[in-house]
Amino acid sequence: MKFSSDDTIAAVSTAPGRGGIALVRISGPQAFEIGSTLGLAKGRPREALLSLIHDSRGRTLDRVLVTHFENPHSYTGEDTIEISCHGGALISALIVDAACSLGARVAGPGEFTKRAYLNGKLDLIQAEATLDLIDSTSIAYHGSAMSHLSGALSGRVTALRQRLLEVQAAIGYDIDFPEEDDGPIPIERILSLAEGLKEEINYLLRHASEGTRLRTGALIAIFGRPNVGKSSLFNILQGSDRSIVTETPGTTRDAVEADITIEGYPFTLVDTAGVRDDAEPIEELGIEIARGYLDRADVVLLCVDHEGGASRADLDLVKEIRQLGTTLIVIRTKADLTDHHEGVVTMESRDELMGAAIPVSSITGEGLPELCDALVQEMFANLHASGEPALVTRKRHIRALESAKRDLKEFGSVVGRGYPMEISNTHLTAAADALESLIGITDVEDVLDSIFQRFCVGK
Repeated sequence: MKFSSDDTIAAVSTAPGRGGIALVRISGPQAFEIGSTLGLAKGRPREALLSLIHDSRGRTLDRVLVTHFENPHSYTGEDTIEISCHGGALISALIVDAACSLGARVAGPGEFTKRAYLNGKLDLIQAEATLDLIDSTSIAYHGSAMSHLSGALSGRVTALRQRLLEVQAAIGYDIDFPEEDDGPIPIERILSLAEGLKEEINYLLRHASEGTRLRTGALIAIFGRPNVGKSSLFNILQGSDRSIVTETPGTTRDAVEADITIEGYPFTLVDTAGVRDDAEPIEELGIEIARGYLDRADVVLLCVDHEGGASRADLDLVKEIRQLGTTLIVIRTKADLTDHHEGVVTMESRDELMGAAIPVSSITGEGLPELCDALVQEMFANLHASGEPALVTRKRHIRALESAKRDLKEFGSVVGRGYPMEISNTHLTAAADALESLIGITDVEDVLDSIFQRFCVGK
């Protein structure tokens, strides 16, 4: 795939603000000409040289380090100049202005990476991985982004597409040359090949829910009655006193969120208002907000005081959570006030529905390693165990793979009902189209806009 553009773009590729170094990129057919007019030294390709840079009026702007990249051996696949100047908002902006005065224009969000994709330097999954690498906030998310950037998922999807095209080619040969001596490929063999492709897609989808959590963070909602230790648990898990902790029930009136990592995996932690029947009007608003997290949370931590045990309201909440299908972990708070030899505390008979609770102390840290292990196991167990590099991490990936799987299933169904191969083959074509849209062989402009608009300018 080769993309041709007559315009040249320029932008600052580093974050705004004061710093030691800023990077300006200029890419396009006029990049080297503009660089020459700005007075930039030009050595061998990819050789960094110290140079003065001037604006179009000859005024010296800075002493910079400049590197030229000739097409197609550049990030964008075009002639590209990278200019490392002193940091700060003014100098880099003056360099971009100088380039634009000589015929360049300011790049749009993600336009450098979009050009790299359109010029065949990256496929669409790798382009998304570039953004994931920038946005990564956990070791696991970073590892997934690096795997995607190296082509782990793209390679699997490309291989699937190639196998699908080979099945179509075999069918097409039988359709076009029915009188050949070799005879048609047995239908059973074709169906077996299609079923194998469907199983491969199922394999890719098996960790999809965990993969998407790598990007968004698994949402943990802390629930329980007032003054049961929710805010203390929130504070110790996220490492600072974000939530106010007092002995007065009902202190937390709103939901407080924090992004955390546990064993390298991302989570979003939410401290919610204590749930009780006799709440004040302001508390009621907080409780209403808290309940809004029940059907959004990936896992609910239900805190139960070691002294009071589980109330009828707690048991009702357990039933509600389980009806929603949300993962539930019961926490026996203030474990430092209980017998340290108890281990996992089992509820009394009236609380059997609660199952086994993890005793946790926000004072001594008791039970926190067990709680953290439980959270990782509940949210990322399969991913943690497999270490699968070809991980599906986006809803777009899931939709494309599910679409291909549906068409493969429908292919088997219509063949089984005796439809001619010419008609049945349309479902294989649709499955191939879905796989092609995943890696970006088929250009879908609204998909491209949606992906690259999320990038920063300069990338």
